[in-house]
Amino acid sequence: MKKIFTLIAAAFLALSAQAASDLTLNPAETVLFGGDWGFDNSGAPTLNFGNWAAGGGWQFDTPLSQDDYCGVEFAFEATTETHVTFMICYEGGAEQDIDVPTGSTSIKADFAFDGGITKIGFKYGDWEDATKKDAASITITSAVVKANSTGEVVELSFADLNPSEDESIKDAANQAITLTRYSTYPAWYFDPALNSDDYEKVVITFAEAIPEDGLQLNCECDGDGWSGTSLIGLTKGATKVTAYFSAKPGASIKSIGFYYSWNSKQGTDDVTTLKIASAKLIKKPGSSTGISTVATAQKDNETIYTLSGQRVASPVKGINIINGKKIVIR
Repeated sequence: MKKIFTLIAAAFLALSAQAASDLTLNPAETVLFGGDWGFDNSGAPTLNFGNWAAGGGWQFDTPLSQDDYCGVEFAFEATTETHVTFMICYEGGAEQDIDVPTGSTSIKADFAFDGGITKIGFKYGDWEDATKKDAASITITSAVVKANSTGEVVELSFADLNPSEDESIKDAANQAITLTRYSTYPAWYFDPALNSDDYEKVVITFAEAIPEDGLQLNCECDGDGWSGTSLIGLTKGATKVTAYFSAKPGASIKSIGFYYSWNSKQGTDDVTTLKIASAKLIKKPGSSTGISTVATAQKDNETIYTLSGQRVASPVKGINIINGKKIVIR
């Protein structure tokens, strides 16, 4: 989906040369968080969990500051159990829980709540069999807390957030957008498209906590279809999302936007609202600066159909299918 508008981006230097470096955590220094379910360091640093144990990993006497660090990258031997959860604990009591799929060997997460980081680790809880004891283990091979980027920042204006076919979903006074499940897709569209070799991540902060499950941050990349940050779930209760671009080298990043899919009321026509405080693109250190604009133009040999299947010579107001993709024209 696309729409004709202009995105004005102002670039400036985000962080000083004094920025923190990545912090490597020693897998042999993990501890159990207040539990006595045991710790096995025979041959490899392995955390063994009893069912519904408090978990284990690293805890920090001085919380890690988000002025210095933005997220984590972990690698481990393939998990064999379900119901293993990766967790990040914050000052003030917030906890970010991410399921670890059976058989996975890594996890990457960005800090979704405000405040210092007090603990990073794993826990286990199998609600299907409460009798299990020491039934899950994680053998950690590497753990890194990622430093904030020293690349330049490009701010995305709320004024240029495309509200899809219905302008009324956008509340400019409050910088809020209303999302209807399975329908609206407010997004920033880039022309020329962003080069994935130049951009590292997008950081969006919200003026109010994310209200629902089922909200997503999406990225449309040229040649890959929906990829990169596609279908990154927004954590309910969090106040920001940080997503790295993972498109193939040289891919064009066409858009960044929001989508609302499912929640506990799935099957109804409910809506929800996101109140945006700021949105920033972070460039990779050393990449060139510039101003991106958004505009679409019809190309030669484009095939254009209306939603009802009628072929037309040029896009019409509403939803068009152009070369197989849905495009929204106001």
